[in-house]
Amino acid sequence: MANLGAQWEASKNTFKPYPCGIVMHAVIDACFALRAHYHLTAAQIAAVRVRGDALLLARGDRLVRNAREARVSIQHGVAAPFLWGKAGVDEFAEARVMSDAAVAFRTLVRVELDASLPMGAATVIVRTHAGDTYEATVVQARGSLAHPLSDAELEAKVSAAASESMPAHDIEHSLAMLWQLQHLTTIQPLMALVAGHDAVAVPEARGWSSVQSRCCHPVGFPSSMIVLGARDTQRCRWQGVPSLFRAVYWTLPHAFLTAHLFT
Repeated sequence: MANLGAQWEASKNTFKPYPCGIVMHAVIDACFALRAHYHLTAAQIAAVRVRGDALLLARGDRLVRNAREARVSIQHGVAAPFLWGKAGVDEFAEARVMSDAAVAFRTLVRVELDASLPMGAATVIVRTHAGDTYEATVVQARGSLAHPLSDAELEAKVSAAASESMPAHDIEHSLAMLWQLQHLTTIQPLMALVAGHDAVAVPEARGWSSVQSRCCHPVGFPSSMIVLGARDTQRCRWQGVPSLFRAVYWTLPHAFLTAHLFT
């Protein structure tokens, strides 16, 4: 009880760069590193070995039969960076997950236990058809406490996700208000904007300065407001509600939402 009111566990929450199981993120980062450093393409690769701890193997070594399973698959986490150079929502959607290229590439991936690696870490070893071998190890994945996403990366995630249901200028105005959230007297203009009503002017902030994504406010905002890429919540039961609105709703503390949205 000594730190009650002083230590906030919510500040340890981190924001995911990829729409898949968190234990796969180091695998994806390692694949991107190999692709970038050695200019590897999927066509050059003959085999891939992934090494990790027992949790990684238990959660992610699986046959993929649909998009849901791909989101917790080491094999698909390897395939996406090398096949498409991305690991976003589209790369984990059914069309790409079950494409011939993805199905074939996943058969090249083998998974091995490496008890020396800490939880959350991964080593990826690629062997090319030419016989060359390349290796990368990631101990702290992007989006972890040690390697948090920047504010710019968070904005890019939300902007890309919300672009399917909101005009660019509305997204820009929404983001501006989200970063000022703790200084707004009401969030009604924000809710109106993301719900698709007429755009409103961005309220003036009182003494506001940029808040880094790694320094979350004790009650979870403003940084947590911007974390959810809209399509991460697209299965919400509110049909027809713009996705950024859903992301905002589920990220706001309920007490704050009730006090500001409905008064």
